[in-house]
Amino acid sequence: MNDASLKQLFYRLVAPSLPNEWDVEEALEGLSGADEQLVTAFLEQVPMIWPVSHSLCFLCISQGEKIGAHLKPEMISPWFKGVLDNYERHGLRGAQQFIDDVPNFMACVQGRRGLLLEEAQGRLQPYVNGLAGREVPLLPGEQLFTDTCSIFLPRALRIRGSSEEGFLIYKFMVSFQWGIIALGTLAIKGHEQGAAQSHPLKRFFADFPESETGRGLYYFFETVRVLSYLQQELPGLIRQISPLSRQLFGREPAGAFSPPELLFERCWQGRSQLAGPDHASLLSLVKGWCLRCQEPQANRSLSMTAAVEVYGGLEQCGRLPLVWEPLLFQGAIQLEAVCRAALKQRQERHELFVASLSSHLLQLPPRAADDADTSGEEEQEQEQRSPAPGQSDQAMIFEQRSTGEHPGQRLLSITIDNQEVELNAELSELAGAISEDLGELPKTYISSAVGKAGRSRGAPDLHPDEEGPEIKAPLVYDEWDYRRQGYRKNWCLLREKEIPAVTSSFMAETLTKYRGQILQLRRQFELMQTRERFVRRQRDGDEIDFDALVETLADSAAGYPPSDRLFIRLQRDQREIAVILLVDMSNSTQGWVGKSIKEALVLLSEAMEMLNDRYAIYGFSGMRRLRCEVYPLKTLDEAYSSTVRKRIGSISPREYTRMAPAIRHMISLLKPVEARLRLLLILSDGKPEDYDDYKGSYAIEDTRHALFEAKAAGIQSFGITIDRHAQSYMGHMYGPANCIFVDDINRLPALVPEIYRTLTS
Repeated sequence: MNDASLKQLFYRLVAPSLPNEWDVEEALEGLSGADEQLVTAFLEQVPMIWPVSHSLCFLCISQGEKIGAHLKPEMISPWFKGVLDNYERHGLRGAQQFIDDVPNFMACVQGRRGLLLEEAQGRLQPYVNGLAGREVPLLPGEQLFTDTCSIFLPRALRIRGSSEEGFLIYKFMVSFQWGIIALGTLAIKGHEQGAAQSHPLKRFFADFPESETGRGLYYFFETVRVLSYLQQELPGLIRQISPLSRQLFGREPAGAFSPPELLFERCWQGRSQLAGPDHASLLSLVKGWCLRCQEPQANRSLSMTAAVEVYGGLEQCGRLPLVWEPLLFQGAIQLEAVCRAALKQRQERHELFVASLSSHLLQLPPRAADDADTSGEEEQEQEQRSPAPGQSDQAMIFEQRSTGEHPGQRLLSITIDNQEVELNAELSELAGAISEDLGELPKTYISSAVGKAGRSRGAPDLHPDEEGPEIKAPLVYDEWDYRRQGYRKNWCLLREKEIPAVTSSFMAETLTKYRGQILQLRRQFELMQTRERFVRRQRDGDEIDFDALVETLADSAAGYPPSDRLFIRLQRDQREIAVILLVDMSNSTQGWVGKSIKEALVLLSEAMEMLNDRYAIYGFSGMRRLRCEVYPLKTLDEAYSSTVRKRIGSISPREYTRMAPAIRHMISLLKPVEARLRLLLILSDGKPEDYDDYKGSYAIEDTRHALFEAKAAGIQSFGITIDRHAQSYMGHMYGPANCIFVDDINRLPALVPEIYRTLTS
């Protein structure tokens, strides 16, 4: 294929985009000397990578000949997926590092030596989350280390051995880094960080004349402490890695496998630099501190003391400086990364606590919440009267105490101006984590939450089109990219936003307009409350089962033992159903469409009051991937009240229809619910679409995959649309039997309750 035809083919693949001709020519020069099969394999990936990043596409193609020297054509597709994954996690620089590391990628894929992190991550991530009791992201990095919030692992292990051995080494690396987090080796406690620019350990290392030796000694004794902890907490893992001691510690054990003992031998015994008449006394000093670091009560301060004592011993013997190469599982100490992560985590906890506590205060009985609001106003007034920095705030008193014991949990309460407020389990856990980190629960955290709750309980919002406050912290969801058959990780940011409960004439008009139909629906739904059926061949019952009786007589005549199951019993089955109605609130629902949707919700909600089914109503809209929004009109645990009716009446058109993030959020809400039937009913007026490139096949395939995820979670989905072109995509998204097209918008209010009755009967 000559240059002209290659350029022409590239333009066809990226149409309707028209990139600069010189950029295209420069990038395609990287494929000029490549094999034709390799060129074809590269160009097949262009439609997948071009919409994500033009620069990344040009970068990959420009490296085509270099990459082709290592990869066969069939390996180009998985390699491109790896490039995209690294780009979305670490930006263009991360993708560039992955591209430069192509020899290692090929070696690991072929299984000659080592293992790719991508291959092990699916098993490692649940493992470390289980160890920590929380999400500890495993991220690829240039070297092994932890910032105490995440663990960074090398993208590949270049070792000799099977993939299972490689997985065990990865597992031990992760376990050791988890031990560092659990034992506080690098933790910043209380207000140690000061201006958040310097880690306390950095100042400790700087006190040593040879700071690298001091750092190495501290990390050695902390490694002893962590290995002893792992030996006690994870004995099964220690047994598993014992055959890999040479790869992990550089030597075989002389007797029973003991990681702390092997570490001591590896780092101290046999070092020519330590030889001399004082060698034995120095080793005895180190050995003594090693034994103390293995005691259950050992802590970080003990390791720091040990480092100072042993450094003094080395100094007296004239054995400085002394530097060790870190072992495979130890990694590096990155104090700057720990500081950044601590600041970020504190900020996230602050925002989450304020949002969660303000939401909790809004759910209190009116008296308690009003008292909290009043105290918030008093505190603001006092702040205005006493602006001096550091002055004590006496208008609001905060106390934290245990109020009860749940299994494995301690519930807390706070006292706001003599009004006690009990926290739920989630808030108690969050408050405990903040107190453990900072040494106390700062008063400003609580005052901010009280102020936010007070503002939310103010006068009704007379402008329903304006966005309401966020109810909880933003959530992150993946997005399916059909072009590469993989997820775009942590791609969409979703927020739950409050919708104002505005008094209007809509509800009264709707109840009057559909009065007769509502009464009829209530009677129909009341009959659905229990389901009766006859169960045959029972040991006791209301009637004789004559078929079973005849068979029993025949068996007796033939010499077989007779059955005692001779009765029919009338059995009444209780409904166990949980359903979420997901309602499109995009700008295309303006006018009669939006009014009909609201009327349908009113009819269904009025009829649902005759059942015990748990149901929720959520609206969704948004603009772009970083502003996906859902609006809780009624939650699963909330009663159908006048407030819910007002919220339904205040539904108004918002922005675009990025449906998949809302579906994934509904899955997260329905998945933990125990019910015989979990149903997601989606009401929309058109196909999924957003302001950016989220449209066409991409949007439809992402929504379809989100519905697959719902099915995998045991959630049944059903779609109702009024789009005249729905036949072209609805069957593909939902499945032909899981959707319906409503050609007459006036039929929608009556049809939605009927569909629900059919799906749940």
